[in-house]
Amino acid sequence: DKHFCDHHHPVNFNVGKIAGGDWASSVPAWCTFDMRVGVLPSQNLKECQQEIEDLIRHAAANDPFLG
Repeated sequence: DKHFCDHHHPVNFNVGKIAGGDWASSVPAWCTFDMRVGVLPSQNLKECQQEIEDLIRHAAANDPFLG
């Protein structure tokens, strides 16, 4: 993006909230998280959201536990 090309780190990706498990003495069987993802003005928000969701699904599918 022409307005941010000189910035070393123009956008942020932050997993700011994580919740998981049913009991403090067991390995959590589930996890949910909320994240904030910055996008550049020239990017399409829906396309960025889809790209992130696809990446997470792909990573989970390739992990024996998450898949």
